[in-house]
Amino acid sequence: MRKNQPVASTDLDADNLLYEHVLKLAGEEKLAVLDKQFEAPVKTPFYRQSGVTLTVKGPLPAVLQWIYLVQGPTEGCTVPECRLSPDQADPSQIQCRVVFRRWYQLTLTQS
Repeated sequence: MRKNQPVASTDLDADNLLYEHVLKLAGEEKLAVLDKQFEAPVKTPFYRQSGVTLTVKGPLPAVLQWIYLVQGPTEGCTVPECRLSPDQADPSQIQCRVVFRRWYQLTLTQS
């Protein structure tokens, strides 16, 4: 895990690394990002956690592929919550509100 996990110097850096990662993959799947919200960082003696909630819009296969890619085996990301609903304006699209969390190495500095 230490080999694959990013290292950030602040909680803000950790949030930005996670956000940039999920945003890049959303762009590759041509998803529209409708909303974002950062979660409060979790700090314990054993791990650090960052989180971001995104709402995206796109075709169902692309949304599911995006979620799958973000959770790749070397990414260290989890999805504790995901809500899919049809887009009211365009039934060929769905809206997905998804929470991503990532654990970081303990080398983060205290903020």
